[in-house]
Amino acid sequence: MADRQPLAGTLMQGQGSGLVSDPASATPAARARPVAGTLRQAPGGATCCLLSNGQWHWQHGPIDLLIGVDGEAALVEAALAEVFAEFADLMAALVTCLPLLRSPVTNATDLNADRWPLGQPMAHAVANRMLAACGSHRQSFVTPMIAVAGSVADVVCERLARAGLRRVFVNNGGDIALRLQPGQSLRLALAPLRAEPALAPGQWPVLTIHGHAAVRGVATSGWRGRSFSLGVADAVTVLAASASAADAAATLIANATNVESTAVLRRRACDLDEQSDLGQRLVTTEVGPLTARETCMAVSAGQAVAESMYKEGEIIAARIVLGSSRQLVGAPIVGVAVDGFGQLGS
Repeated sequence: MADRQPLAGTLMQGQGSGLVSDPASATPAARARPVAGTLRQAPGGATCCLLSNGQWHWQHGPIDLLIGVDGEAALVEAALAEVFAEFADLMAALVTCLPLLRSPVTNATDLNADRWPLGQPMAHAVANRMLAACGSHRQSFVTPMIAVAGSVADVVCERLARAGLRRVFVNNGGDIALRLQPGQSLRLALAPLRAEPALAPGQWPVLTIHGHAAVRGVATSGWRGRSFSLGVADAVTVLAASASAADAAATLIANATNVESTAVLRRRACDLDEQSDLGQRLVTTEVGPLTARETCMAVSAGQAVAESMYKEGEIIAARIVLGSSRQLVGAPIVGVAVDGFGQLGS
């Protein structure tokens, strides 16, 4: 699971690194204040709220989505109502199979969740996405939870987009799924890390993804996020054909940026969260100043994993950040323009 980063369109400097949309207009007040009378709560506790910027906030337990939709008003209204009705039951359905979702995926694992007792179509779709994201990474320790955020974003985004909407994005705490028709585009910005100088939203690195691009998912992971990491990278951002693939890849690349150093503090995951699927594995809790050699070793290790994934077609591009070091993996991407991110656009 990649880090739960700042929501799209929010200004959260000093609180972590994450992808956001429309950075130039991001202010806490504009993103947090809903239009009066638009809050809806489903019987199970899921909430749906229209924000003042026209985006939607759906929340249920740890699932926290920011949704942007563009299209004909009648289509948008019908799609939101239909998909939210499914979303309202998603959390309860997934909880019934948490032991399965937290189990390691091996060569013997059946990657089909259709027979799981989830009892809900959206939950089956999410579980299958989670399993599929693990399929090519079985040589590492992975559980389906590595892609839960990206998988939820993917499924909600796909269900909204199939209504014929022009542009849809779903940001699940920093794991972003997007579906763009030809002629449409979406701007994503990388919020500053806590270790970086404060930057105004207009100075953030920006990706502009166009409808004809192969990128359909973006995710960021690293030890500074709210999910555990085995590595020392401040942030690993991955572009992929789906949010679930980007989610899993970002986590594994970030995990690979490991180095033994007295500047790195680690604790057992189970001591920090007794329900963590990482068990007794050591996770990074603090990274002090690293030597140039240590930084190079950590970044190179992550780069090797990212390059392997790139060659296998599992990711489209990756960006590794550790201190002042920046490493890009991937060739120029058709349909993606960049500003301050690196030389990946075309």
